[in-house]
Amino acid sequence: MTRDYDLIGYGDEVPGVLALVAAAREYRARSGGQPLKTLLLTAGDTSYGVGGHLIRGQLCYLDRTHLSPKLREQYGMGLYGDPASLYQEFLQRSGVVEVGLDWRKGDRALREMLLEAGVDIVDQAKISRVQKTGDRLLSITTDDGDTFQAKQFIDSTVNAGLLQRAQGLTVRGFGTLGLPDSALPVSLVFETQGLTVDFLRRAEAGWIQRFCNPKDIEAQKYLSIAAGGDPKRVQWFISRMQDSAGRPMTMVVGPDYIDVRCHVLSVLYHAYRGTAWNLEQTKFILDSPNIAVLPGGRMSWNALLCFVTANEAEALAQNAGLPTARMQQEVEHVSRWLKSFGQQIAVTPAHELYIRYAGSMVDPIHPFSGAQMLAGGLPTREALGTFCYKFDVRGGIPGLGKKALAKNHKSLQFLAEPVPVFNYGIRHAISKSVPNVAVVSPASGYFGIAPAAGRIVELNAGVGQGLGIAAAIAIQGGRNLADVTNVEVNQILKTRGQLPTIYGIGQALSQKFADFEKDMFPNPLPIPRPDPIDDVSEHWAKDFIQILRDRKVMGGYEDGSFRPNNTISRAEFSAVLGRAFDLPLRRAERSFVDVPSNHWAHGAVQKAWRMGFLTGYQGDRFLPNAEIRRGDAMTALVNGLGLPAGDLKLLGLYQDRATIPPYATGAIATATERRMVVNYPQKRQIRAQDPLTRGELATLIHQALAARGTVPPLNSEHIVQPIDPSTLPLFADLEGHWARHFVEAFAIEGWISGYKDGTFRPNDPMTRAQFAVLVTAAIKPLARRPAKAFRDVPRGHWADRAIEQAYAAEFLSGMGADQFQPDGPLKRLQVAVALVSGLRWADEAVAVLNSLSDRAAIPAWAQPKVATALRRRLLVNYPDPQRLDPDRTATRAEVVVMLYQALVASGRLKPLNSDMISQPAPLPT
Repeated sequence: MTRDYDLIGYGDEVPGVLALVAAAREYRARSGGQPLKTLLLTAGDTSYGVGGHLIRGQLCYLDRTHLSPKLREQYGMGLYGDPASLYQEFLQRSGVVEVGLDWRKGDRALREMLLEAGVDIVDQAKISRVQKTGDRLLSITTDDGDTFQAKQFIDSTVNAGLLQRAQGLTVRGFGTLGLPDSALPVSLVFETQGLTVDFLRRAEAGWIQRFCNPKDIEAQKYLSIAAGGDPKRVQWFISRMQDSAGRPMTMVVGPDYIDVRCHVLSVLYHAYRGTAWNLEQTKFILDSPNIAVLPGGRMSWNALLCFVTANEAEALAQNAGLPTARMQQEVEHVSRWLKSFGQQIAVTPAHELYIRYAGSMVDPIHPFSGAQMLAGGLPTREALGTFCYKFDVRGGIPGLGKKALAKNHKSLQFLAEPVPVFNYGIRHAISKSVPNVAVVSPASGYFGIAPAAGRIVELNAGVGQGLGIAAAIAIQGGRNLADVTNVEVNQILKTRGQLPTIYGIGQALSQKFADFEKDMFPNPLPIPRPDPIDDVSEHWAKDFIQILRDRKVMGGYEDGSFRPNNTISRAEFSAVLGRAFDLPLRRAERSFVDVPSNHWAHGAVQKAWRMGFLTGYQGDRFLPNAEIRRGDAMTALVNGLGLPAGDLKLLGLYQDRATIPPYATGAIATATERRMVVNYPQKRQIRAQDPLTRGELATLIHQALAARGTVPPLNSEHIVQPIDPSTLPLFADLEGHWARHFVEAFAIEGWISGYKDGTFRPNDPMTRAQFAVLVTAAIKPLARRPAKAFRDVPRGHWADRAIEQAYAAEFLSGMGADQFQPDGPLKRLQVAVALVSGLRWADEAVAVLNSLSDRAAIPAWAQPKVATALRRRLLVNYPDPQRLDPDRTATRAEVVVMLYQALVASGRLKPLNSDMISQPAPLPT
């Protein structure tokens, strides 16, 4: 049977599970809700839980980022920093308080997340064979004979089992430290029931006191047995039971964990067993335990270390992490020892082992070494998160000290000193030789000493989330995982609001680490090159840019960026014109004093000049470094292509048409007519005076080529369509407004303009200064009295000339002694009276006011003027046209409509239909 999927995850370690969940969510978001066909394929038995060694291995004490107080204060974060969002979700769903994970709750949480993501699960599935096409993995066939095909694969096994079968390059053990036979010990975690925190704390405190008493013969005997008879080891044990002030190093108890800081329990167990605390010698030790405190009186102990070689670790991984009989026997000894304490204690070993590190892939796109971690990891723009954790080689790396000594490194203490704080991405986890396979586990491309930190689940969970997003990108775009960059994933996390705080720190010891790693493994480690900067894939003009890049009309920079938001100079514009068009030369060469023959753009400038696109400036200057403006670029293209002038009415499409220089109006109308204008973010803002950006140039050149039939047209919501301008509001906030057509008529006449953001703000109050400007622009009144200087309108005030004219024409008067109050509001009554007075219309019979429901609110002195305004259809009101509201502040829209109606009554404008015009009462006959 063959089943087809988009994505297969092999192995069910938590980072791999989260990768599948992230992929399904991202694909659904990108495809409008379409599901991603996803399969979780694992050799493990999921009846014991989904989640690899955290769940079936019951590794309930979670290793987490630990921030220093300085970093916490600097970045405003807690002790555990800012982990990947999907890992945080897993912890929350599992009810983790700090570090204690109840594996049963973790199993439920992962199953829920997989179910929500629509992921199928097939367990107890060992690989029989794989099939490849070229260098890509095509399918997996299991021992049961079932075949599963997919486009992308994510391997979360501790030994990169899938990548190995796909003939990817891997090495066993610490091969990248020159120690391919050496692995970290494995742990068989066990759970206790019946032990209490208080009992452990009291027992430890009592034995610390006894071990530190040289006269306690029994205690000293136990120490000697655990130390293998070595007095130095005895002193080493004792030195870790008290701090420098002689205080006992008792366990630290948290809300869901116990940190055991000394080896009291280790000494007691090995004295009971009669074996030395020496892993290489005895093959098993009870280390100082990490204990997760779980509900119901349960405790999960990560303490029993089992020595393995790299080959043995590989064999265990291939056998689904099941413990050997010898390991199970050792847990029985632990059980009998704990029960000897006299309490009713049950001890249950986990179903699977915790295999810390068995080996790694050696062909990642970007290897990740310990030195690179200590140098702070990836640049911020590539980072998907930051991790802070020590280089933890619990149980030691066999042979490391001996080899280091042979390389003249007399001490390895420096390895334990620094705590790397590094930014991570996904490229160290993606195979170069099998480009549609990634490994998210300790077997990712961690080189040198890096696996000591790279093996931690929290780090790989963040990598897994990034790989899931990368898989969705690759599947949707028909790409390989290897083609997806850190920058692409970073941008998506940022867009989704899921990018954690980035705070990697370079440390001085990174060079010492680099020297050490090089000495230990002299084969040169591949030096990762930074990802090419992708600043186009999320840019609004990306499709235009890509076509011009493909045609070699526009290129990028050495770092892979395009810099679409950078402005462009006249010289750069000339170069692009020269590559885009090959037209007849209409002019003779011209020498420009600022573009000599050795100038980099000399040839391009001459070609652009001779084809007729560009002109020079006075004094034979070209100004090659000057930014070219948007309107000038459109004019240049229209002129060079010899296109006829367009319909100037099309300029009504632009809310800021007033900013178009007169010399550019015809060309911009032509460019609009030919669909050459592409505006972002506001389609109806031409921004003719703004500098042209590289992204905008790509759209302009593409559309010019499309108008000539040289390239196929593109569909883009940002292309300005040359439709009848009367069908669109001139201002963004006039759609559906009752006064829209009146305001637009004034705008077309050039008497008003909106704001820079493309709005008119029709419901804002009209100030006295604004009214003066509007009246003088539309009516151009004659002076009927001498002008007057107002103390609050000094010379240089933006409306001083208009206020002077409006006063002289008797449209407006002062407000008290020598005051005009230019920023003061106008009442609706004042507008009506001002217009009637300024136009010198005769008073009408007040009986016409009977049609107004609030006639009584109109002062007697104003009623004849208001009657005239009503009789001549000047008054408007929304939503009740038969109400004046005389004391209400007039809005900008209302003033424009009243003034428009005044011009209609004067015979200067054609009337517009509106239900908001107040109707007068008929006069008695």
